[in-house]
Amino acid sequence: MNVRLAYQEDDIGITNILMNMISESEAKEVAQKVVREILTLPRYISLVYVNKGIQGFGTLQFEPYEGANGVAEIVWLGVHRQERRQGIGASLVKEIEQLAINKGIRKVYIKTNSENIASNCFWITQRYKFEARMLDFGSVGVDYYMLGKEIV
Repeated sequence: MNVRLAYQEDDIGITNILMNMISESEAKEVAQKVVREILTLPRYISLVYVNKGIQGFGTLQFEPYEGANGVAEIVWLGVHRQERRQGIGASLVKEIEQLAINKGIRKVYIKTNSENIASNCFWITQRYKFEARMLDFGSVGVDYYMLGKEIV
């Protein structure tokens, strides 16, 4: 099995993947801050896919919504661009879902950019279903889809 829990020593590998996912001009600084949080705060648990280095990672956040019991959200899922479409993301999702089941989670959510067709197709193939469209009235004007999956 190539998927395991992420350790603090995985920070550089995860940061490198995150920098390609973040469109901000300070991508490295933002990615480093995110990685510090997901590897140290107890509300997150991260997994990595390792094969000659970290090729992908996923992060589950427990209790992401106030008042919602038994739900979690996959807040990050990233795979190196050159390693995509090889089952790494699907392997990570499968292991994240099993971890969630072991922690008593009944439903997992994912939020994805409505314009990211590849991401939306990936989540549909993982059997996540549309639950809501989150409208962004900010300066960027990008909407998000909220997808969910019952896992027990």
